[in-house]
Amino acid sequence: MYRLTIILVVLSLNQLWAQDGGSFLETISVSAKAGFNINTHSGDVGENVSPKFDFHVGGFAQSQISEQWGVTGELLYSREGYRVPDDDFVISLGFLNVSALANYSINEDLTLDFGALLAVKLNESTKLEDNKRNTNRYKPLRPGILAGSSYNINEKFTAQGRLIFKPTDLIRDDAGDNEGTTSWLLQFSVAYTIF
Repeated sequence: MYRLTIILVVLSLNQLWAQDGGSFLETISVSAKAGFNINTHSGDVGENVSPKFDFHVGGFAQSQISEQWGVTGELLYSREGYRVPDDDFVISLGFLNVSALANYSINEDLTLDFGALLAVKLNESTKLEDNKRNTNRYKPLRPGILAGSSYNINEKFTAQGRLIFKPTDLIRDDAGDNEGTTSWLLQFSVAYTIF
């Protein structure tokens, strides 16, 4: 049912653009992207928490719906977490981030991006000193909001910067959640336009 709904929406949008002399499907560009994350958590994670540096990789499809506005759907694998240096303690989390963004073009090369995401936890591990083990302390879904900008370096390459806030309570209640845990993520990426 969901697939049928999506197909009908895309075909309807395509028909609307066709009436204006263009095609919605003709305005879609597809890109691959990769970059690094700076992530930290606050709340039920203890004190002296430091940011964790990691990576993300994935792709996105983008369409201009007017001269200044566009929409983007994005799918990324993102490694996140935090560090407690005093205890030599590291939490590593792997997420599949699904994002929907609106893009506002300031000029031909610079856009402001903002939207929402849903992060699906794929894996989680804890490292204490030299011992690493899989854990299951964090909830499987993490909604968030994001804002940032994109700059077209040339016809094929784009630089992106984003700030992502996951305000929901991230740690499961039965895993020691007392005061709530939130996450801040800073992402820097380079994207390559495939078509």
